[in-house]
Formats: sequence, structure tokens, C-alpha cells
Amino acid sequence: MEKAKRKPERHGMRKTRLYDCWRSMKKRVNGNPDNVWHRTHPHYDGLTVCEEWANSFTSFMAWALTHGYAAKLTLDRTDNRKGYYPENCRWATPKEQSQNTCATRPVRVNGKDYPSMSEAARQTGISRRTLDRRIKRGLVTPLKRPYDDAR
Repeated sequence: MEKAKRKPERHGMRKTRLYDCWRSMKKRVNGNPDNVWHRTHPHYDGLTVCEEWANSFTSFMAWALTHGYAAKLTLDRTDNRKGYYPENCRWATPKEQSQNTCATRPVRVNGKDYPSMSEAARQTGISRRTLDRRIKRGLVTPLKRPYDDAR
């Protein structure tokens, strides 16, 4: 039995920033292994987009508009080991998104936990360079994220 062809959606949003966000999300996970972008971004290997979003821009748009989409925000996965689906995504500022990477490490300075070295430097007034030296000397404690052991 032949599979029926889906009719393309008509939404009039093709030249909008939100549509570009949706297309970029799909490109990051559905890339061709021969694509140069995927060779330089191997951390996206194995990620998926939920079927609802993958097949329908209007579903993605409905979620986005009810979950804080604004032109100055970017799509961010709360757990970077998991794919793109409503429970794992949020709209974040570039600053918030830069704090949510596998390279960002939480630290403990003077008994207080900070989500990153940059945030600790900002709030304590101690430079990042000084904090880095103190980590090497054992005076500042780099913290593990809950999922670090699972990697």
C-alpha cells in the first residue's frame, strides 16, 4: 500500500525568525553525515526532534508562542544530552544559553555554589583568572553536574 503524500502546511511564516529557528533545529539533528556542519559539531550526533515538531512548523510555533518566545531569545535544551521536545526546551537569553553547555562547570567559592566560573567572578568580584589559579591550587572547588558520571 502506497503512503499518501502529506500536503505542505500553509502558515505564511516562512520568512520569519521563528521559522528560521525551527529549520535550524531540524538541521542540527537531521544532518547528512557528509555535511561539513555535522563534522564540526559531533556533539549533535544522535539527537532527535519530537515527531510533532519535526513534521509540523505550526505545532512548534504554537508551543513557542505559549512558552515565552521573543525575538531576542534562542531555543535552548535544558539537558544537552537529550533532543528537542517540549519538556526539554526553553527560550533563553544568549547569556543563559552560554551557561548551559558541557564546557560550563559549576564551582564552589567560599562555601557558595555558582553555576559557572563567569557567574562566580561576576558575583564575588574575583577575576576568572584568579579563580582559575585558585582551582589549580585547590582553593576553589569545581563541582560535578549530576550527569557527569553518566558520560
